[in-house]
This record gives sequence, structure tokens and C-alpha cells, in this order.
Amino acid sequence: MFPLAFVAYLPAAVLLNRTGELAVPAWLAWASPAVGGLLTFLAYRFWRWQSRYYTSSGH
Repeated sequence: MFPLAFVAYLPAAVLLNRTGELAVPAWLAWASPAVGGLLTFLAYRFWRWQSRYYTSSGH
């Protein structure tokens, strides 16, 4: 699942000059696409790390 709030809503709010509605500082909203990409990368790495230890309980 891609963190859409980081890559869609926050940058759009900053670009539309609606930073008063945000619950985060404007600098974090500008950095949010990078944060979204980083979280996606970390989730993928965690999934790969956990899939090495997976053992099926089926047949």
C-alpha cells in the first residue's frame, strides 16, 4: 500500500497555499514525497526480510 497522504494530500495543500489546514509544519509537507518514498522502501525491505523466514503451515 502506497502512503497516499504523504505523496498526494500534503504536497497539494502546500502548492495550493492551504498550509493553515495542515496538522504538520509546511516544511514537512514539502518533504512528504520523499518521506512517502522512504516509507515504501522500508516496507519493501521489511517484507523481503520477513519472507526469508516464512514457513507454510499447509501441505
